Order: sequence, then C-alpha cells, then structure tokens
Amino acid sequence: LSNGNLLVLTTEVATINNEQIKGDKIIELDEQGNTVWQWSSIEYMDTGRFPGVLANRVNNGQKDWTHSNALFYDAHDDTILLSSRSQSWVLNIDHQTGNVLWILGDDKDTSPDYSANFFTLNNGSWMASQHAAMFTDLGELLIFDNRNEAQLAGSIHNSRAVRYNLNTNAMTAEQSWEYIIPKYTQAIGDVDELS
Repeated sequence: LSNGNLLVLTTEVATINNEQIKGDKIIELDEQGNTVWQWSSIEYMDTGRFPGVLANRVNNGQKDWTHSNALFYDAHDDTILLSSRSQSWVLNIDHQTGNVLWILGDDKDTSPDYSANFFTLNNGSWMASQHAAMFTDLGELLIFDNRNEAQLAGSIHNSRAVRYNLNTNAMTAEQSWEYIIPKYTQAIGDVDELS
C-alpha cells in the first residue's frame, strides 16, 4: 500500500453446522509487522453456500470453502478485490469498514441476506473457479477464468481471459471481451493488462 503497509491473504478455520470449514482472512500489516486491520470471510460471506466440488473438497478434515487466490487493492476508492475460487465470486471490500460492497458472480444457492450485493449479468457468462481479478485502467474487471465448474454446456474445460464492464449504480454487468485460451488450465493462471 502507499503507506508502506502490506495486505496479506491467509486462511482461518471455523466450525459451522458441525463441520470445519476453511475460509480466508485478509490482514494488513504495518512496517513493523503489527496487524492494523483485518477482514474475515467467515464473518462477511455466506457460510451456508457450497456451490460445487471445490467448496466441498475436504483436506485435513476441513472443507475448502472459499480458496481465495488473489487480492487487488484499488487506491482510487480504497477497496480490495478478493477472488474466491471455490465460490466463483469476486468481492469488492471496503477497506475502512470491511463491508462487502458488491459481489461479481452467480448468486445461485445464496442466502437472500446477500442478494442486494450481486450484479445482474446482461450479456456473456459468469466466470467459474477464477484467478487474478484486477481492474483495468478503464475500470473494467479483468479475470483469468479457469472454468472448472462452469455451468454452461460446452464451457467447462475451456479456460479464458475475460473482461466485465460494471455499473455499480444499476448493479448490472456486461461481458465486454474474452479470449479463449488454447490449453485448458485446471489450476492457477493469470492475465494482466499491458500498456
């Protein structure tokens, strides 16, 4: 961060409905290594949603509920993008309050308590099991979309780079571009905006 602090993505475990789930935690450390801010997926996300195989995968007795894989800090409005692979969601988090401002992705099987946070997709398709969400210089969201758990026929095993244009006032999203990757990428991956 511009103040010299570091945002760190780590994990935490909680028991929910007699099951252990592994969620993600964001910690902000100052230059001396002191925790000055933190955010918990278990506190701010729907702990009753397990949309697919990835969220239900058990390792060391814990369900890999969120498996987030990327942070992107936006200094313009002091928010943090969090890419949650197991949920197939990208969250925008207010860095001051910790509140989830919006969620990009399919809201299927989500508690009604979270419904106001989601975009309506006007065209294109949602990402699935993605990595590396970031804002472009034009304010669009750029994502490496692995597609492990894609719901559309023919879209699974068809990784891509995808860009979404977001209208946060109307809470609508449009897929503005995609590039199908010649080789399916089941795990990891990245896409970056170049000059």
